[in-house]
Amino acid sequence: AREFSTNVLEGVAAKPGGQDLQSLVAYLEDQPPGAVHWEDAEELHRFGGTYAPSLVPLFTHHTAMSGWLDEASPLSVTLERLNERLAHSPHRYPYYVPPDDPPEWDPATAVDELRLIGTRYLVTVSPQTTGVVLGLDGVDLLEQFGDLSLFDLGPASRVVPLGCSVGSPPQGTTLRMASSAWIRDYRPGDPWLVESSAKREIDDACPEGMPVQPVDAVEIGFQRISFQTRSVGVPHLVRISSFPNWSVTGGRGPYLAAPWFMIVIPDQETVTLKYGRTWVELMGWLITLAGVAGLVVRRRLFPRDVDHES
Repeated sequence: AREFSTNVLEGVAAKPGGQDLQSLVAYLEDQPPGAVHWEDAEELHRFGGTYAPSLVPLFTHHTAMSGWLDEASPLSVTLERLNERLAHSPHRYPYYVPPDDPPEWDPATAVDELRLIGTRYLVTVSPQTTGVVLGLDGVDLLEQFGDLSLFDLGPASRVVPLGCSVGSPPQGTTLRMASSAWIRDYRPGDPWLVESSAKREIDDACPEGMPVQPVDAVEIGFQRISFQTRSVGVPHLVRISSFPNWSVTGGRGPYLAAPWFMIVIPDQETVTLKYGRTWVELMGWLITLAGVAGLVVRRRLFPRDVDHES
């Protein structure tokens, strides 16, 4: 991994804007932790294309909301539509956005959506988007490195208590189908969208009238998330991609929430999520090992039969 990271850095450094990019990454290392999103515009080619954002998690303590590291994430659909609104000239062919129905360029709305999904930092590369973001309330310009502008959108915890009011997708649609429109139309105070089974669980378990307290501490490590909360029994949104591999101790869940995040219901003040292998993966490994062992045994017991078949 270190050799790969070094090769990526050396390759990006050779680009026309490589020095500016390296300076930005070094500057980010000294900032408070937070997720970083890059404007995926045509100008990003000067800095190595989608490899540029991917330097953030490789060389800093921040996470990236864009770049090739996000392409296998279920959040890809949401992020692509968001970037179509953010980037003045999106440089990648949209995999998920219908070519005949692209979102309008609207950086102000895109910034609101970035805050909603827990993004703290924004890097812009086009002068058009940079100019709009400079004029937005609550957005601070931290530094500029050539054509790269680094903005602070404000603190954004990766774990947020939601309260008991949640919504579910319209009948006949899935959470994935409904998420993009829900994020676009979201207003502060709207119920968070969750899968139908999670809504039933929350409606049955959530203590009505219980005050919602901010999360005291969040720790994110390698394949592990833990937090302290005083709102036991209240659904908490974990703004990290949901996968079946996540398991929770100290609470119930995780349940699927828009756009592809997780919800847990704490049973105690300390909650921990761990990322591990599912029983399906383990069974697949066992079957594979059994098959290999069977071939070895057959080769040794019946060498002539095997040689004849080959």
